[in-house]
Amino acid sequence: MKNVLRLFIFILCSACLMSHAHASMGVLSNNTNESVKLLKLQVEQAQEQRTSEEKEPEADVTQDVVQVDKLREAHYKELNEAVKKASVQKTSASAGVTFWQFIKGVPMDDGIIIGMWSYHTEPGGHDKYTETNNLIGLQVKGVFATTFVNSWGDRSYFFGVSRKFWEKQYKYGFKLNGQYKAGLMYGYYDRYPNIANFSPFIFPVLGVNYKNIAVDLSMIPSNYPIFVAMCRIDAPKFKKNTKKAPAELNNVNNINTPQNTDGVDVDIKKSPDNKTGEEVSSN
Repeated sequence: MKNVLRLFIFILCSACLMSHAHASMGVLSNNTNESVKLLKLQVEQAQEQRTSEEKEPEADVTQDVVQVDKLREAHYKELNEAVKKASVQKTSASAGVTFWQFIKGVPMDDGIIIGMWSYHTEPGGHDKYTETNNLIGLQVKGVFATTFVNSWGDRSYFFGVSRKFWEKQYKYGFKLNGQYKAGLMYGYYDRYPNIANFSPFIFPVLGVNYKNIAVDLSMIPSNYPIFVAMCRIDAPKFKKNTKKAPAELNNVNNINTPQNTDGVDVDIKKSPDNKTGEEVSSN
């Protein structure tokens, strides 16, 4: 009887232990499944974050490329408008020049006038008149003042304006220009109409230049015209310093190699089928 009782107690304890072990295994299995799910979720979140981080620089580069294209298009548009405006102004200016504007011309170049030789067409004039006139004068901003010995051997003075209304450039520094001198001449007294010995004069001049050395050929109107040659030395012209381009234009000129915030140089290569360009990054 005791043995039977012992066997019964042993079986009962074994059943209890088996039941407890089965319950523990179920809880452990549930915990393991939840841990696996949580681990998978963390892995998926990490992959999504990594993918978004990889896409962000590409989006930044694409945005930079779009901005560069917009700057380039705006720059080209401004240049085209400026060229068209300048062309229209040039055409209107050339078509709208009046006779007075043509005659008015522009001031003659600055320089000194030295030496004067005259040729008198009056019969016997070579023996009668002085033809080496020893002129010296100064010309600044189209205003001149000279002194010379006139045909009768008297000291004379001539001052006024010198204007250039035509010029043509040739090779090797040669050029021709049409000009005139107008002003008052003193020293001819009653030989020409005058007021207080000042006689008004105007006569045409043909300038023949080689670089800054020139010979001015003119004719003084009279009963017997007088042909005159004068030597002129123009002041050298210094080149002006060109202004630096604005920062915006410099940025537009350098748009072929923009930089993103990560310090990576981006080379834009355009193709006919790709308007925004293809980015190639290099460290």
